[in-house]
Amino acid sequence: AQLLPGINSPDESAGKLSIRGGAPDQTHVLWDGINVYASGHYFGMISFFSPNLVDEMRIWRGQAEASYGGRLSGVVEMNTSRKIIDRPEVGATINLTHVDAYVKFPIIKGKSDLHVSARTSLTSPFDNPTYQSFQRQVFQNTSLNTLSFGSVDISVNDSLESTNQAFNFTELNARWQWNPDRQTSVTISGFLQSDVFANEVTFEQIEIDLATSEAISTRNNGLSASLKRQLPGGKYRYKINHTTLCVSFAPYLR
Repeated sequence: AQLLPGINSPDESAGKLSIRGGAPDQTHVLWDGINVYASGHYFGMISFFSPNLVDEMRIWRGQAEASYGGRLSGVVEMNTSRKIIDRPEVGATINLTHVDAYVKFPIIKGKSDLHVSARTSLTSPFDNPTYQSFQRQVFQNTSLNTLSFGSVDISVNDSLESTNQAFNFTELNARWQWNPDRQTSVTISGFLQSDVFANEVTFEQIEIDLATSEAISTRNNGLSASLKRQLPGGKYRYKINHTTLCVSFAPYLR
């Protein structure tokens, strides 16, 4: 999407899209009709949703339909395939950031199938250069680089005794479709996404010994169900969806 005119990322991340100068939170992102509120894994550096399940993407750079209300900038809509497969499909990939696997298999030949995709971060992500580069970009000019304690500003490069970071994310996406006849289609889609990041730094100064610990957890879950039926006078479509976003932050200084 960032290759299209008028679309970019202010901080060069994968999940924070700016459409024609709008703020990233003014972009309406949907996956199978479900609102997506979180920007992406690892503070937007890794995009949500495995590409193995996304069949098409539609983008409005302003002047979107009224049904896509709720944002000022534009709309990014991702949809899974509506084609019923006849044979099972299985695949997996691994890179320096995560492991990705998917499976697609028919339930009733020619009438129903199920698509499932899962992703998870690697066990020790901070041991590779990709995550180290992400870390420098995300946490520049933050408390992970400078800690304020009263009137004292301490850099992590000064008298740093130890640092410990932990990050992991998991993602599960699924789509089930049933076509009882040629005129009717029932689809249920959903996703479960979880991110957890924790950072602990211990400083040793001549006058001050202190440690800071920060942890943030993000969960974005969504579910949608749709019914489409071709009628003599036109097409009937009914859709419902629900999304939840939970963010918790726990700073600690001793």
